[in-house]
Amino acid sequence: MGDSYSDEYSPIAAGLYNWVELLVAGGRADFGPFATFPSGDPRNTGGAGSYTYNYAKGGATTSSALGSTTFLPTVNNNNSQPGSPNRPDIWPGIRGAGTSAAIQYASQEIGGNDMLDQIINRQKLLLGLDSGTMNPILSRFEQITNIATANYTSPLKMVLVEYPDLGSMPVFGGLQQINKDSIRLNMTYFNNSVAALAAVHGLATVDLFSLWDNLRNSNGTTIHGIYISPGTSGGGLADLRSAWLSDGLHPTPIFQAMWANAFIGALNATYGESIAALSPKEMVTLTGLDPQQAPIANAGGAYAIAAHNALALNASASTDPNVGDVPFLQYSWDINGDGIFGDATGAQPDLSWAQLHTLGIGVTTTYRVAVRVDDTFGGITTSLPVDLKVAALPGDLNLDADVDVSDIQVVAGHWLTNDAVADANGDGSVDISDVQTIAAHWTAGGGGGAAVSVPEPPTVTLVLAAGLAWAMSCAARWRSGGKS
Repeated sequence: MGDSYSDEYSPIAAGLYNWVELLVAGGRADFGPFATFPSGDPRNTGGAGSYTYNYAKGGATTSSALGSTTFLPTVNNNNSQPGSPNRPDIWPGIRGAGTSAAIQYASQEIGGNDMLDQIINRQKLLLGLDSGTMNPILSRFEQITNIATANYTSPLKMVLVEYPDLGSMPVFGGLQQINKDSIRLNMTYFNNSVAALAAVHGLATVDLFSLWDNLRNSNGTTIHGIYISPGTSGGGLADLRSAWLSDGLHPTPIFQAMWANAFIGALNATYGESIAALSPKEMVTLTGLDPQQAPIANAGGAYAIAAHNALALNASASTDPNVGDVPFLQYSWDINGDGIFGDATGAQPDLSWAQLHTLGIGVTTTYRVAVRVDDTFGGITTSLPVDLKVAALPGDLNLDADVDVSDIQVVAGHWLTNDAVADANGDGSVDISDVQTIAAHWTAGGGGGAAVSVPEPPTVTLVLAAGLAWAMSCAARWRSGGKS
């Protein structure tokens, strides 16, 4: 129940949504089917229809809501039918809806246009607190509340709206401060009276006055990475990152999303409900400020390491067109190119050689590394693969990624020859110096062990290694009938 703040936006301007529509889009509320209604019905928003149980009407006042033919000829929200003698009565439908067991919650947002009438046409609110003007509005507001609460068959979970300060809205930016202060004084009087009425009936209130004050005094806010200014939009759907539409009077969809959460908070706080608020992501997505897009995955690289060294991966060049999604990005890696992700996680993981060895990483293959980026909001993208190459350590003659006795066996099998396959130091011959090279790069513990660099190997180690090589060479020659 209400005026143009609660009357659906989208039938009037495609791409615009108010708090009612956003609660529906977010799956938090159901106002019945969207349908068209006979001409003159308050649900016939802009001639394009409305939700069955949304009886808000653009331009409505407390008088018109009670069935009066009072109009605001200066306030035309494109669907208020200014001057029409057939202004519909909003509340008979509410009375009928009250008998439906399907109705669990209600809201009453009315009176703002009454005060606009006083400001624009009569300027009474510009002259200080005018209880003579405000009290009739409040009296009609109370009548509406009484009608609504009296016609429900079960205890009504209803929210009464405390209006934002009209005087601080951009539409009245040109007023003198003394006039703005007067309007604020009257608005405070109205809202305090609404809160007192709610207390009498045990109803909830939604404090849009403080919500707007906080946004204005904080010079805006940031929602899921998008700055929302307390000013007006420049017009059109491309510039709605502000609190007010270009008329300076109607909230933008993103500010309406903040209102939606205020309504949810009021229901939860007063009636013990557990309705989830719209998340920041939902707020910017449902309002069209930042439509969901998939992240852009980048695996970094190419990567090149030596065996027995750690691998540092880096997907920090990945990004997301939805700026607010970036802090939520999750990364999963396929390192060995088997198409199975989960080998590592995180944007910049480090893997030890032991971990790489477990994944089957060796020195004979070029591996294709890819990262999968998940924004946790439904967008998942896999990067193009990049190369990972692992260089063999000096002395790893059999290319098993370890430098150990098996490499000395290779030297022994080619002792005192110039076979390149056993020339560990690349000097053109196979001799004691190749054993020294192997000893200097010996890896402890075999596969997965750490590299042990021994620039000057202990004499005993060298002698034993050389002796082993010589003995194995002799044994090989003996078996083959050669001479040594």
